[in-house]
This record gives sequence, structure tokens and C-alpha cells, in this order.
Amino acid sequence: MKLSNIIEVTKASHDFTGKDRVVKRIVTSSQTVKRGDLFIALKGKVYDGHHYIKEAIERGARYIICSEKPIQSYKGVVFLQVMDTTQALIELGRFQRSQFPIPLIA
Repeated sequence: MKLSNIIEVTKASHDFTGKDRVVKRIVTSSQTVKRGDLFIALKGKVYDGHHYIKEAIERGARYIICSEKPIQSYKGVVFLQVMDTTQALIELGRFQRSQFPIPLIA
């Protein structure tokens, strides 16, 4: 998925001004992050993914969807700020699903 699509679909505010890039993987667990991934900092009842942004970056995340941008800046990392990270994940799923004109069975 292109970064420009992600920005458009999630209506994220950002400061990215480079060439459009392709994001190959979107993850919600900092433990599964690989180099170049997009990490979504989900807020749950027990855990808050925002507490794991630094770990995700250390593991190689280069794109972060968050509702609270960290105070510390990270060179080479694109932050996409949204109101609700869970809703952003839902919208990305809808967009991805719309790219394939095959029937949904389950």
C-alpha cells in the first residue's frame, strides 16, 4: 500500500514531504516489527501501543500511526497522527478490501 493512500484513508496529519513510498507490512505489535514496517499504536483497556513506539522504531518501524505524537523525534521515521488509531486500522482494512473485486465469503 502506498504511503499516500494510507495518509488519505486515515486522514492523518503529518510532516512527510518526500517521494511516495510503498509500505509492505502494517503491524500492531511492536514485537513483530520488521525493518520498514508501519506500526499502529492501538489503545486498549490494558495496553497502550503508544508506550511501545520506541521499541517498534528500534526494531525497524519507519512509519508510525499514533494519536499522541512522542516528544522525542526520530530521524527517518514518519509519524502519521490520527484521532483514533483503532478507527484508522479499520479504515485501512476497508480500503485494502476494496482493492480486490472478489466476493467476501466469511
